[in-house]
Amino acid sequence: MSFQVVLIWSMEIFEANSELNAFAHAYLSQRMDFLFQHVAQVAVSAKAFAPLPHTSGTAALVRTAERHLLVTCRHVYEAAMEALRDQEEGARWLLYGNGGPFPPLDITNWPLIDNGGRQLDLVTLACESPCELRVRNKQFWIKPSVRARAGVLAVAFGFPTERRFKDTNGLRTRLRKIGGEVTSVSDERILVVDQEGARVHLRAPDSSGLSENLDHGGMSGGAVFLFDNKYLHPELGGFLYETTSGARAHILAAHADFILPDGRFDHGRISW
Repeated sequence: MSFQVVLIWSMEIFEANSELNAFAHAYLSQRMDFLFQHVAQVAVSAKAFAPLPHTSGTAALVRTAERHLLVTCRHVYEAAMEALRDQEEGARWLLYGNGGPFPPLDITNWPLIDNGGRQLDLVTLACESPCELRVRNKQFWIKPSVRARAGVLAVAFGFPTERRFKDTNGLRTRLRKIGGEVTSVSDERILVVDQEGARVHLRAPDSSGLSENLDHGGMSGGAVFLFDNKYLHPELGGFLYETTSGARAHILAAHADFILPDGRFDHGRISW
């Protein structure tokens, strides 16, 4: 059996600081790239380890005081379960690593811990193979989550499906980060809006074929990290569940602190 390899390019979109030039923006953006080890592409493949998945999203890897968790959007999880029911025998829900000689990890039977229901577009699953993730260059985020506040920099990390294709080396996909200053915070969500058109679009060297509208589909479930005014000290603030399209896309994220140490949601705080 031949192994699949995920080859990645980066594309970054975040609000500009007028005091920084383009080189400085690129440098600061690269300093954030290590956070991609805490997110992964998850997708249903019609056959075990088939090269091109049918439906995909992003999942975040989080370790609480009690459990190793995979967190993604409820709509990503439900689409995956529906695809598994509709596909032929042998279909699997797979987690893709950052390249290397290892095949995608089969997460089809990872236990569902909790579902946020209609109010919270998130689910948590119990990770049964932490070591299998490490060899795929993935790590669990271990610091406690924090509640976002207006004005801090929030950046979502994920894997858009735009211009994903297969070649002789396996599945080629893109990773992307998009963000800006938090516009507002409510009990329900984090909102980031590029109100003044300040967002900088740093294109990857191989950006041919990408739509001008920049479809961010596939990033749902990605971790949203918060940064101080020096672009340092990242903290987990939430999980992306909805965006509009384009470089000026609005970002909506659910708060990460709804997750309890046992992996369940604090449903008493989900009251809207």
